[in-house]
Amino acid sequence: RASGYTIADTISVSAWTMQWIVEFDAFAAANANPDLEPALFSDWANGYLRIPVSASGVRVAVFGSTPTAYVPLLAATKYCIQAKLSGGTAYVRVNGGAWTSAASVNIGGTAGAPAFGTNLNGSALVNGRFAQIAMANTAFSDATLDGTYAHAQANYAVP
Repeated sequence: RASGYTIADTISVSAWTMQWIVEFDAFAAANANPDLEPALFSDWANGYLRIPVSASGVRVAVFGSTPTAYVPLLAATKYCIQAKLSGGTAYVRVNGGAWTSAASVNIGGTAGAPAFGTNLNGSALVNGRFAQIAMANTAFSDATLDGTYAHAQANYAVP
């Protein structure tokens, strides 16, 4: 958890982009409640926004909205996972693949502390290694994210 740092320091309530380069060793079981799954990103104080990962894959969960469908993941594989909120829709994709999306409300607030690699209350941790965490307070275009994925391929051996 980032002490003295708030979500507002990096993202806005209505638009954001995040990217992780990560390799997982194992996954926790999926849970109907995204708050209980380990997360690449979690709003520690409020639970307004989570990017949980589990044996079912990765998804985006915004409080008050239906989460995106899972995008499958495998252990012992490097990934470039990208997520964004744009025009009221949450998106997630893996290694430059197709976006999975869900209509979403804006996140409820940005005053909370961001947490990386843990769920909402710190009881479940991501089992793996992060090579990069990148965040922005705007929704990047697909062309820009294609470029950051190409950079991940060239510099981090992401497939």
